[in-house]
Amino acid sequence: MRSQAAICSVVVTATTVWAPCTLVLLAAAGPSPHLHRGTRPLAGALSAAGVTEVRGDLADPEDLARALGEGADLLVDCIGYDASDAQRVVTGSADLGSAVVISSAAVYTDAQGAIHGRYARNPREWNVLKHILDGRRHVVLAHGGSSSFQTTAARTIAELVRLAVARPGRRVLNAADPQAPTAAEIVAAVAGDRGTSLAVHTLPGGPQGSLGTNPWAVPHPMVLDMAAAARGLGSQPVTDYAGALTDYLDWLQEVAVGHWRAELTDFPAGDLDLFDYQSEGAWFTSRSRG
Repeated sequence: MRSQAAICSVVVTATTVWAPCTLVLLAAAGPSPHLHRGTRPLAGALSAAGVTEVRGDLADPEDLARALGEGADLLVDCIGYDASDAQRVVTGSADLGSAVVISSAAVYTDAQGAIHGRYARNPREWNVLKHILDGRRHVVLAHGGSSSFQTTAARTIAELVRLAVARPGRRVLNAADPQAPTAAEIVAAVAGDRGTSLAVHTLPGGPQGSLGTNPWAVPHPMVLDMAAAARGLGSQPVTDYAGALTDYLDWLQEVAVGHWRAELTDFPAGDLDLFDYQSEGAWFTSRSRG
């Protein structure tokens, strides 16, 4: 490992969190290289801040070495899911001062983490926002609408990275919003932020085909505890779920309307049919006749 002095940040990812992390670290590090595959342009805010773009595959040691150059005081690796990802950091450790590796709630359960914020590639909230923009006034949710799947603001992750950089050490920490809203609460929060409301109808159990399917539909609560981050780094929430929505949804509405399939390249995860309005309509019709 290199000795730590001034911080030079290398942000490595193609996920929601890389842009916020980079922007938070710019104040301490100045412009830094960002390694990504180039499937989408570098965010305008990063280009304007002087971030340099290195296109390549993180899994290729030569590409990572090219991004690191003569070495870096900090590597922020936002793609840390299995042993091979950990080995990548270990292999390059001689050229690093320290590393912050960001993983996913998927390491606890077989589901992707519900990260929300600008530049998301799988923005779950598009499920609700598109209903609103399409003029829908109702939504059907499985599991009674009470599914609780932990949400995390990208800004919260970025702040935790900043704190970890200031106090290097070996630790494993969770990053999460201070509450874990239910699916029904998320629908209400998104609609409320857009100045409207959606009537929530629920199914007592799991989805019926695509009916009731939503990005937070899990049969059991999945909640993350940030107590260790608070004890070890003094971490405090920088926002809650509702407080992070306006900026995020403004961006989402701007980039997704009219061409969302091209912009939201990982949405929906798992090939879910989240806009089966025909099934919704048939269900409402059968209820009204019943």
